Formats: sequence, C-alpha cells, structure tokens
Amino acid sequence: MRKGLFFWGGFILCFAIIGLAIFFMGKQPEQRAITEPIPIPEPSAPYVYLEGKGDVFDFDLPEELVKETSQARPFLLAVQGFSPVLSYSQQGASLITWESNQPHLYGSALFSLATTQSLENGEFPQEWKEIEEQISITKEEDGSVVLMGSSGMPPLYVHIDGGLTLLSTSREGLNLMKDVLNNTKDKLDMSWKVSADWASHFRFYDGGIFSQLLSLDGVEVSLVPFTFDAAWNENEEKGELRWKTTGIEGVIPAPILERLSPIRWDNRIVVPEPLMLAGGLNVPDVAHMDIEQDLTEEIPEGFPFSSEEILELLKGPLCVTVGGSSKFIFFSLPGILLQLPDRGVAGVKLVNEFWSQEWRVLVPSIQGLEGFHAGGTSDVPLTVVGAAREDLAIFGVMQKDEIQVEKKISSTVPALKNNSEAFAWLYAHGARLADAFDVVARASAMASKLGSDIGVNVEELARGAEKIRNIGEISLVMPSINEGYIRWTAPEL
Repeated sequence: MRKGLFFWGGFILCFAIIGLAIFFMGKQPEQRAITEPIPIPEPSAPYVYLEGKGDVFDFDLPEELVKETSQARPFLLAVQGFSPVLSYSQQGASLITWESNQPHLYGSALFSLATTQSLENGEFPQEWKEIEEQISITKEEDGSVVLMGSSGMPPLYVHIDGGLTLLSTSREGLNLMKDVLNNTKDKLDMSWKVSADWASHFRFYDGGIFSQLLSLDGVEVSLVPFTFDAAWNENEEKGELRWKTTGIEGVIPAPILERLSPIRWDNRIVVPEPLMLAGGLNVPDVAHMDIEQDLTEEIPEGFPFSSEEILELLKGPLCVTVGGSSKFIFFSLPGILLQLPDRGVAGVKLVNEFWSQEWRVLVPSIQGLEGFHAGGTSDVPLTVVGAAREDLAIFGVMQKDEIQVEKKISSTVPALKNNSEAFAWLYAHGARLADAFDVVARASAMASKLGSDIGVNVEELARGAEKIRNIGEISLVMPSINEGYIRWTAPEL
C-alpha cells in the first residue's frame, strides 16, 4: 500500500512539474540583451545612443530649445517623443541617427509583462496613464501597432518579439531591427570602453562632421570621427559619471593637442570659507604657435609686458575660487579670486602694474597682505585684491580678513585627494552656491529700488538657486584631455 502511494505521489508530482514548465515557457524572463536589435548606422551618420534603466529616459527638453533650433527640430522632436515611452521600461536602449536629412530612431525595451501584452494587443498600457494625453495607440488593419505623439512628434511603430519591444520611427526601421534580431543584418557594436559593468551608458558619434567643418574653416585637424562614451552609476546618496573620447585629433589641432598635458596640483592657493566653487586648468605653452602671433598683435602700445612675459604669465596652472564675501559700496556679495601659482617674477610684476593703472586714483590706500610682499588689498569703493609672491599671484574681490587660509589644491577637491594629477578640475557646493545666488538676487533687488541696475535678472537667479540647492557636492576631474569623471553626493538635509 505504501509503495503504491509513493508511486502515484511521484507520478502526480512529475506531471505537476511538467505542467508548471509548460505554463511558464511563454512567460520566462527575456534572456536576450536589449542591445540585440539595434542596427549599425551609416559610417558618416552622426548618432546618439542611450542605454539603461527606465529612469535614464525620464527627461524633458526645454521648450525654447525645441522652438529655436529649426534645423535640429525634427531630431529633438524624435527624442521628445521617445523619452516618455522608454521611461516606463525596466531596461531600454535607444539609437537616434541622422541619415538622408532626417532623424531615424530605433529603440528596444523590456517592459513589464502587462505592458508588453497590452502593446501587443494594441491597447494602451495601464501603467502609462500619466502620458495618456501625450500619446495614443492604434492597431492597424495589417496588425501593426503604432504610437502617435502630439506636437509634431513622429509616430513610433511597435513590434513585440518575445519579451522585447522594438520601436522605430518608420516601418522600414522596424523591419531592419527585426532583421538584426534574426541575425540577417549586423547589430551595433556596444563594447564599452568605460565602466562596461555599469547599468547606464551614453554615446555620441559625430560621423566626422566636426573635423570636416573645422577643416573647411581652415583649422588643421585630422579628418576622423569623434566619439564620446560615458557611463554612470548612482544611488540615493552619491553617484559617478565617467567618460572617454576617441578622435579628439579631429576636433583639436595636433600642435595644441600635444601640449594639453596634466600636472600635479600640489600648489597651495587661497581657499576662502565657505568655499562655493573652485576650478583649475593647466594652460598650455603657446610659444612658437600661430596664437602667439595673434597675442602679440593684440598687445596695446605702451603695455609694460613683452610677448615673452605674457606667454610666461599665461602658461601653467590657473585657478578660480568663489567663496567668502566681498563688498561693493554697501552691498555684500560673494568673493571671487583668480589665482596664478608659480608665475615667479612675472607674477610680481603683474601685480605691481595692476596697482599702477589710472583707476588707482579711485583707491585711497592699499593695505599690505600677510604672506605676500607685493600689492595688497583695498576696501573702498570695493574690496579689491591684487597681491603676489614668487609662487602665487592673486587678483579679485574679497575682504582682507577672509584671505588667510591657504591649502593644497589636492586636499581641497575631494576627487583629487587620491590622485592629484589632472589636466583640469572643478569643485562646486550646491547649497552654498544657492545661498550666494540668493545674496546676489537680494542685492540686485535693492539696487533696483535705489534706481540702479547691476545687470542681474532676479527671477532667473532665484530659479537657478532652486535647482542647484538640490545638487550637493560635485567634483569633476580630467586626468587628460581624453577622459574624465564627475562625482557627486546628495545634499545634506
């Protein structure tokens, strides 16, 4: 009896397993990558490619941009029509290329099972209720499904293949994607050169247009296509974006390109508190180049510097810092300093000449600045700074008591702490910058009441402050002209 129970129990269990397997065969997770149906554009066609989870497609293009860019308007409308659809995907990939004077769009998406079934039946997905007014769906007599957008957006033709949803702005494009998926046409090679294991990727390929246009303008560049590859990863607390380029020699002439080199940013500079914004660039030596002649021709008669001294002043590390405060009459504004490390005697001479100009008659007195043996500061009518020593020259507007703290640049910029060698860098603190915008807006409003205009749009500043307040801290570093990364943190609550 017991053997019989075991036999029939095992028999029923086998049938149950087989039944479940049959049931789930049509519902198993899609194993193919979303990149599988993406075709290869023509070699001379520029394109933009974006890949990632649905939220990377959740963006709005400014209305002014779409209206004012007449030639690129069809391209932007295609992007605008595609964005809300792919934003609902679990994963998506989109290629927008410009061929035969018009945009061609190819998309691949992995939607939820319910959305995929709705699209296949020509029904509007329940999950898309938020965009129901922007996009409609129809099923034509031949069984094809079409998504129609508003405001001149091109239609999107839809095809469901297993768990993948294919979309294109033309029937021909959709058929091409089917051929690519069936391996009768080649797919786009997306072997990423930067952070291949990250979820979100972006590529811009110019098809050689930049180098051709520059060459027509007489700029001697290599006739090669330019590519910008980027990848990013983020969570609620922080994020990072990395990029690399190829074909930069098609954008920048070789004589300049070979001089755009990184340096170690171990110089000490003035770091005002609170530091809102700072940036640095290693300015290349342009001696014996065409630009040297242009600079020489622009030197006014009687200027106290020779062309050699000007080139000596220009080349090397250059930094700009925004922080602390300055005063203009009775207005309190953020302080700004231009800092030139390692300019030697040329930097000292520049400061002395700075204070010897005709405008100096407006300044009653100059106060020396501790640590600098040339120049100093003035408080009336505004807090002007011009001081130098052999290893640092500074110029700008800032209160004297806030020009005290000097730090190594590599310890000021978070992203430079572990690797201080770079071609360029930038640091920004969103909340502090927003506060600075508010200060300038209030000063502008007060000046307007007094019948003065300082050339600042108060409403635009307020909108800008609102946006950057939610940024947190940002550090950008370019180890070379061909690559870079941006790291950011969420704002402190």
